[in-house]
Amino acid sequence: VKFKQYWRWFGQDGILPRKVKKWEVFVMEQFDPEVFNRGWNFNAGLAIASAMTSASKDITPEMKFNFDCAIIQDIDYLPEEGVDYTYCDYPTQLSAEIDRYNWKTPYMASAGGIVAMNL
Repeated sequence: VKFKQYWRWFGQDGILPRKVKKWEVFVMEQFDPEVFNRGWNFNAGLAIASAMTSASKDITPEMKFNFDCAIIQDIDYLPEEGVDYTYCDYPTQLSAEIDRYNWKTPYMASAGGIVAMNL
């Protein structure tokens, strides 16, 4: 619940002045008994959002969302006020923008968390 409430706030007031008119948030969850695969979850979410029909027969062109920038993030990270989630010129790790890493880039220890990219 906190994730949903926080994203609702962030979408309205987290980046001022507002740069994004509408946010689309996809929450991907793995339901099979296999070992958790974070990358697979991210890939499945992007395939669905971009209607990549080659990824699955269950994905149709009508499912496509129009977007220029994708942010993939772990569910236990929340967006920080003032962090520009709209910067997607090239893949950028935004985890450096959170207090968990003392506002420093954790590249040598972590390549995940929050990543922005254009499509």
